[in-house]
Amino acid sequence: MIAFVGLLLMVSYGCSSEDKKEAAEKTQETVIETKAKVAEVSSEAATATKEVAIEVKDKTVELSSEAAAATKEAAIEVKDKATEMADDAVKATKKKPAIEGC
Repeated sequence: MIAFVGLLLMVSYGCSSEDKKEAAEKTQETVIETKAKVAEVSSEAATATKEVAIEVKDKTVELSSEAAAATKEAAIEVKDKATEMADDAVKATKKKPAIEGC
């Protein structure tokens, strides 16, 4: 695209042979610089994307570990509470007086 614009400018202004050659060289240099810059930016973007992916993976592992620990803790609390309630039910049953007349 840049090369096309450069050539179009040369034809439009009727440059001399030397001017055309110089404009073509500048256009080619611009194209090379643009390609290099695009490659550099692409590389930087790929590196940044990789870094973000690693951070997300690490955070996911951390949160999963925390969730597993919290789930285990909650299960222990539920088990302890169920045991306590069962013990209370047994004690209440033992203490209940027999119903007379049945």
